[in-house]
Amino acid sequence: MSTFLKSILEIADAIPGYSADQLRRELTAQGDSRTVTLREAAKSLHIGISTAHRWIASGKLNATHVGRRILVKLSDLETLING
Repeated sequence: MSTFLKSILEIADAIPGYSADQLRRELTAQGDSRTVTLREAAKSLHIGISTAHRWIASGKLNATHVGRRILVKLSDLETLING
């Protein structure tokens, strides 16, 4: 387990009424959670970051904000690439 993930789980345990186990359940309930950064997704789509942001705003590209990071599920990226 990465140091980053350990830190996230410790933070989850420190939140009143929340736990690391609850976070694990929520994450696994999402199914395929493999993600890439927005920059990686844009590169795969052969588009610029600005275009990627516009696609997110228009709903063409699904993305999740995690703090300041924008992540795209690989399954959503593959669906968009393959049509």
